[in-house]
Amino acid sequence: GGGEERSEERGKGAPAKGGGGKSKGYKAVTEEPCEEFGAGWIKQSKERIMPEGKGKHVDHFYISPGGRRFDSRVKVLRHLGLAVDPNPAVAARAGGSRISDAERARRAAAAEERRQAKAAKKVAAKEAKQAAKERLAAALKESQAVAE
Repeated sequence: GGGEERSEERGKGAPAKGGGGKSKGYKAVTEEPCEEFGAGWIKQSKERIMPEGKGKHVDHFYISPGGRRFDSRVKVLRHLGLAVDPNPAVAARAGGSRISDAERARRAAAAEERRQAKAAKKVAAKEAKQAAKERLAAALKESQAVAE
């Protein structure tokens, strides 16, 4: 099915040349230079054939001058040893999704508070259950004494 072709298309830096016509499952394929990664890089965009009414989805692949295919910008950046995307618009978007150390610490403290509250609730429930058992045992003992 489509999953097998997809895994080959997304082959972890596999050579792009000699793909044997693996464009099955795609409606349109376009290629354009991607100079932001350096001379010779190509961005390949493949529009998927989607079921009726399911919208449009385009997969992007980046092909190095040496022919290696990458299925994400992040993998290209890692391959090139870059910490920041050379495209300012992409870099700004990526930077906006990261959280600060202060926010990370705040979230960790909130998670710890939730864990402690859950543990305290569990202890309270266990104590309430034990108290109910003791009341039931006392009531049973009292009813047996009355019956005698």
